[in-house]
Amino acid sequence: MTLNLDLPARAATPSLPPSSPKAIDARRRLSAVLLGAEAEAELPPVTDLAGACLLLARGVERKVLLPLAESAREIALVRSGERLGVSEYSTDSVPELFCLERPVTLRRMLDACRKALLAEAEDLEGARREIHLQLAEQLGTEGIAPVDSLPSALRHRGGDATAPEDEVALSFGYEVKLPRGQEALSKRSARADIHALFFQGTLWAYVRGRRVPLVQGPVLLAVQRLIVAVRVLVDAWDSGRPTHVRLRSGRFQVAVRLDADRQIALSLTGESGEPVTAPALQLSETAEPILRLANDLVRAMIAADRAQGRNLRVRALRDEVRELRRAVRERENARGFVNHDPERVRHIVDALPAQPVREATPSPVAHVRALRFGERWRVAVDGLDAASTFLCGDRIVMATARHTVSIGRERGEVLWVRAGVDTSAFMAGTTLVRTSSDGRVEFCDVSDGEPFATARVDARAGAPQPGMLLGGPGVPPMVALVEGQRVVALDLRTGQPRWRFTSRSASGLQLVKVGRVLLLSSPEGTLHAVDTSTGDELWCYATKERLATKPVVVGDRVVVAAGALGARHGSLHVVDLYSGKAHFTTQLDGAPLASPVPDKHGIAVAVSRDGVRRAIAYRSDREHVRWDVADPGLGSGAATLVVDDLLVCNSPDGRVSALELETGHTRWSASLSEAGADEVPRRLEPVLRGGALFVPSSTVHVLRPHDGSRIGDGLRCELVPDWIRVDERGWVFVAEESGHVNAHAPVPHLELVRG
Repeated sequence: MTLNLDLPARAATPSLPPSSPKAIDARRRLSAVLLGAEAEAELPPVTDLAGACLLLARGVERKVLLPLAESAREIALVRSGERLGVSEYSTDSVPELFCLERPVTLRRMLDACRKALLAEAEDLEGARREIHLQLAEQLGTEGIAPVDSLPSALRHRGGDATAPEDEVALSFGYEVKLPRGQEALSKRSARADIHALFFQGTLWAYVRGRRVPLVQGPVLLAVQRLIVAVRVLVDAWDSGRPTHVRLRSGRFQVAVRLDADRQIALSLTGESGEPVTAPALQLSETAEPILRLANDLVRAMIAADRAQGRNLRVRALRDEVRELRRAVRERENARGFVNHDPERVRHIVDALPAQPVREATPSPVAHVRALRFGERWRVAVDGLDAASTFLCGDRIVMATARHTVSIGRERGEVLWVRAGVDTSAFMAGTTLVRTSSDGRVEFCDVSDGEPFATARVDARAGAPQPGMLLGGPGVPPMVALVEGQRVVALDLRTGQPRWRFTSRSASGLQLVKVGRVLLLSSPEGTLHAVDTSTGDELWCYATKERLATKPVVVGDRVVVAAGALGARHGSLHVVDLYSGKAHFTTQLDGAPLASPVPDKHGIAVAVSRDGVRRAIAYRSDREHVRWDVADPGLGSGAATLVVDDLLVCNSPDGRVSALELETGHTRWSASLSEAGADEVPRRLEPVLRGGALFVPSSTVHVLRPHDGSRIGDGLRCELVPDWIRVDERGWVFVAEESGHVNAHAPVPHLELVRG
C-alpha cells in the first residue's frame, strides 16, 4: 500500500448566490484587502466580518475566528495595535495553512466592510437592508480604541540541542516562540482554536547523528504530519502489510516505508530540499522520538497559556499522542511475555537437586541497590473514582456512581458488592460513609459493606458532600458534612445529628481539623473556629480580602493566604489557633496561586509576580521571609511531602524536586516523564514507605528521598497512577480512573556481593 498525502494549495471556490455587479465588485475588493487575492474567493458573511471588525476596533476582543460556510476553512483576525493579522487555513484534522498573519490596517478593513455592506444593501429589502445600512453607519463612525500591547512571546527550547549518542537513531530538537495567555482562566467554555497551533519556531532532527534542519515557521504543522505517519505505521504493523506513506507541509516532507520484514525506513526533507534517510528502524525507534516531540510541544503550549488546555484541537492532539503511545508500547511488549508469578518458578528451581559446589567463605550481605516489582493481580471496575478508593487493612474499597466494591488486597478477589445509584464515599476512621445526591447518608462496616446506620442531610446539587472525621480524646466519633452554607456533625455510631453550624457564606466552605478545633474558611473572607464536641463557635477572624485557599496550621498558628487567585496582590494572615488573635499580617509579593504548604518552620506559598511564578517561604512565629526561589510547581498543582529537612514537590509537568527547608535550595530534581507520555495522574501525592519515596507520574517511580536516586526501574505498569497506596509489606496498589486496579509486589532478586 502506498499513500501520497500531499495536500492541495487551496480549496476550490464555491459558487456564490447571484448578486449585482456592484456587490460582486465590492466583495472582490474586500477579498483583496483581507486575503490579498484579486480573484473572487469565499468570505464569511459581510455582516459577520463587519461585526468582528467592530469588536476588534472597540478592544472587546483581541482575536476573532470566522468559519466559512461552504468550504472547510476558517479565517482568524488578530489585533495588534492598529493593525490586524489575517490568517486563513483549513479546518481538517491535519490543517493546511494558506495565509499566516497577513498585516492589514484596521481602518482599511472597516472601510472595505462598510463599502461592501452598502453595495449589498442595494440588492436587499426590509429589515435585512436596514441591518446592512446601520452596520455600515457604525463602521463609518467607529473609532479605534487603544489596547494594551500583546505580551512578548515566551521562547522555549527543547529536545536535543546537540547530537545524541551514537546508538540513538532519531531525535528532534526545537526552539519556538509561544504566545502568552490572554484569555481569563475563569471561562468554562472550550472551543477549537486551530490558529493557536501556528506558533513560530525552528525544528531540526538528528538522523544517525546528522543534523537536518526541517522547519522555520509553524513547527506544529510538521509535527502533525509526523504523527499521521506514526498512525499509519501502527495500523500497517497490525495488518502485517508493507506500507509507504509520504506527507508534506510546505518544504517539509516526511516519508516512511514499512517492508515485509517489519523494517522501517524514515526519510525527512527540510529547508535544503535534500532528503535524509534512516533505514532499518524498529517501531519504537521511529515512533517514540516523534511522540516525545509532540508531547513536549503540547506541554509547552499549556505552560505558556493555560487556556490552551481547553482548546479542543490541543486536547485532540494530546489524546492522539496518548493513544499512539499506548499502542506502540503494547506492540513492543508483544515481542516477549512476562511471568506474572515469578515466585512459583523460583520455588520450582529451588526444588531441583542442587549441584555440588565448592564451599566458599560467605560474603557479607550488600545493600540493595535495585528494587523490582512484579504484578500480582489486576481487576477492572467500571466507573472507578480515585477520590473514592481506599486501602482498608486487608482490602481495598472502591465506590463508583452505581455500586461499592471491596476486593482483597492479597489476590484481588471480590469480597462484597453493594449497589447504589449516584453515590460517593469517604472513610471516617474504620467506617465507610456513603452519600447520595438526594441527601441520603449511609454508615457501612467495611467487613461486609452493610449499613448499620443511616441519616439524611440537605441535598446539594453538583458535587457530593465533602466529609471529615471528627473525634479524639473525650469527643464522640462524628463525621462533618457540608450542606450548602452549613456544616452538620453526624454521630458515627447512630447516624443522628449532634450539631449544626451555619456560616454566612453561601458556598465554598473549606474544612481543616486540628485536635478539637474545626476551622472553616469561606471565600467571603471569614475564618471560623468551631468546637468539634459541641459545635460552639470559638472565634471568627475576618478580612476584607477573599480567602480562596485552605488554611494551614503550623504549631499553634493558623496561616491563611488572602486574595483572589490570579489577582495582583495578596496577603498572609497568621492567627492564633486557640484565641483567633492576629499575630501579624504581611503583604505577599504577588498573588497567591495555591494553598500554603506547612513545614516545621512555617509555610511556603506560590505567588505570581509580573507573570513570573515564585515560591516564597515565611516563618510563622514572626514576619520574616526565609527564602524566595523559582516555583517548583506549587502554583500549578504540585503535591508536596515533607521528608526530614526536605520539601518534596511532585508537579504535574512530570518533574519532582526536593527543596531544603532551611534555605530553599534545590537538593535534587528529576524528570519522571516518559517518552511520549503526557498523562497527569489525578492525585500526585508521593508516598513515603520504608525509607523509599513512591512518586506517581506517567507511572510510579521509586526514589531515595535524600538524593532522588532511583531504586530500580519503578513499576512496569500500563495504568496512569490516579491513585496509589503502599502497604506495610511494600506492595503497591495502582488505580486508574479508566476502571482498572493493579497490585504489584517486590520481587526477590540476587545480587553479586564481592568479598
